[in-house]
Amino acid sequence: MEYYEEICEKWFEFFDFGDQKNSLCKDLSRGTRQKLMFAQAFLHEPELAIIDEPLINLDPIMQRKVKDFLKGYVKNGGTVFISTHILEIANEICTSIGIIYKGKLVYTGRFDDPVLQGRNLEEFFLELVSRPGDNAGLSMPRQYA
Repeated sequence: MEYYEEICEKWFEFFDFGDQKNSLCKDLSRGTRQKLMFAQAFLHEPELAIIDEPLINLDPIMQRKVKDFLKGYVKNGGTVFISTHILEIANEICTSIGIIYKGKLVYTGRFDDPVLQGRNLEEFFLELVSRPGDNAGLSMPRQYA
């Protein structure tokens, strides 16, 4: 078996959709298309991956597998940028965050920053973007060290 065939087989097994190897993408369910796009993003084991909403359309079992994969990927030296509206995902799998509101970067920091210690990310976000008179129009990202 060729190297890339082995890698593809690994992803088919990981996502348990090997029975759909010969299906056209347009004929796949949204969840299976999401799995396929995720596999494509990591097929060549990039040093940096930028992914948008990686858990959308996935069932809880696959969400856990993807989260565990991403944690392991970063632990082994990879870098992953994730865009998500589900703050619990960011809180669970990210080490650093950037909050964008109305097209502006309003906060950058790490989850180990004192300002975030013991705080709910959703509450922090809402507090950050709803300051009176500020209209979340911060000119510079707010960084806490």
